[in-house]
Amino acid sequence: MRNGSAVATYAIATPASLSVSLWTDQSSYVPGQTVAIRVSLLYGAVPDVGASVTVTVTSPKGRTTTLTGTTGSTGMASLSYKLGRNAPAGTYIVQYGTSVAGAASTMGASTSFSVQ
Repeated sequence: MRNGSAVATYAIATPASLSVSLWTDQSSYVPGQTVAIRVSLLYGAVPDVGASVTVTVTSPKGRTTTLTGTTGSTGMASLSYKLGRNAPAGTYIVQYGTSVAGAASTMGASTSFSVQ
C-alpha cells in the first residue's frame, strides 16, 4: 500500500445462461391423436428442476389452448395436447416464454406441427 491506496482482487462468478428447448414428438398428426410436447430448461449443463412451465398452442383458426407443467430431475417437462376428432387441418404453433429471474428480459422458444 502506497500513499493511502490499496489493491484488491475480486473473483466474480456469473450464472450460466438459461437454455430453452421446445419440441413435439412428431411433425405431423391426424385428428384424434395426442401431441406430446416437451420443454427443456437448462442453466449451462444444469437442469432447472421444479420450474413451472406454461405452453400455448394456437390452432390454424387462432384458437389458443394453455398447457402447464413442472420440470423434473432432467429439467424437462412433458405436456400433452389432445387433437379433437374434428381438429382443423393446417399448422399449429406451440410457444413457450418465461421471464428470467433478476433480468429484464424474456426467454422463449417456439415450434410447430401440422394436422392433415
